[in-house]
Amino acid sequence: MRPSAALMLSFALGAGAASTGWLVAQLDRGAMPPAVAGADAPRDHPAVETGSPAPPRPAATEGLGNIARRLEALEGKIDALTAAVRSSGERVPIEAATIDENALTTALVRAETRREQQRIEAMSDGELLDEARRLTQKGGAPATAVGLLEQLLARTLEPAQRVEAMTELGMAQRERDPARSIATLQSAIELAGADSPAGAWASFQLIWSAQRQGDHALALGAAEMALRNPGLNAKLRLNARWALASAAIEVGDLNRARSELQCLRDTGGSDPELTKLTADLERRLGGR
Repeated sequence: MRPSAALMLSFALGAGAASTGWLVAQLDRGAMPPAVAGADAPRDHPAVETGSPAPPRPAATEGLGNIARRLEALEGKIDALTAAVRSSGERVPIEAATIDENALTTALVRAETRREQQRIEAMSDGELLDEARRLTQKGGAPATAVGLLEQLLARTLEPAQRVEAMTELGMAQRERDPARSIATLQSAIELAGADSPAGAWASFQLIWSAQRQGDHALALGAAEMALRNPGLNAKLRLNARWALASAAIEVGDLNRARSELQCLRDTGGSDPELTKLTADLERRLGGR
């Protein structure tokens, strides 16, 4: 004899509430599917290419998508049974227990968070840095990268790797907290030394964090510091000089801006990047 829809609904709801503890136990054993990679925010100044992203790995918050999909599937099954009961006109023979959605969601989030934390702790220093670097790329998730980098910096690191992680952290902080980004990058420069290759990269990144903060005087000083560093490569040097001229315009030093524009022109060549940067300054200085 086929059970009625009402009986099935009663059983499903009652079993759902009773099984919350069982579900938590299963999740605690790690019975979760792999997370799916994803990203959602920019890394750097748009004029700058910073290299190919590292191979994708699951991000720390991506397990929440798994949780949402599981809850939606469960809700769909219960809705279908409810509709069947209403259409049949039958009465539920026993008092239906209700599923505690908050407890279920909390259990899923706790299990997924624990699973992700275990994955992070198992990663080497280099793997964790690569994961954070991928998340700070254009289209990535810098807020997630901040958490990973803070965990990395809590480890015992060699000075060079600490500078690298601090610089990456400053870049990840830029979008949401430029003031903290500036402080982090200044600390990285101090640790690396302003004249070192690592100091050149941190100084270059400081330019864009200062711009984001609206501190054009600091952006100008950071650009000057980057340009003094012999470790700054040619492409970054072009962008740093453009940033210096741009900051000079913002603080009202038009003579300095024109001087830096002329330096860009004197670079020569047909590099599209140079053409773009020069044209931008010419447009902004036109008639001034």
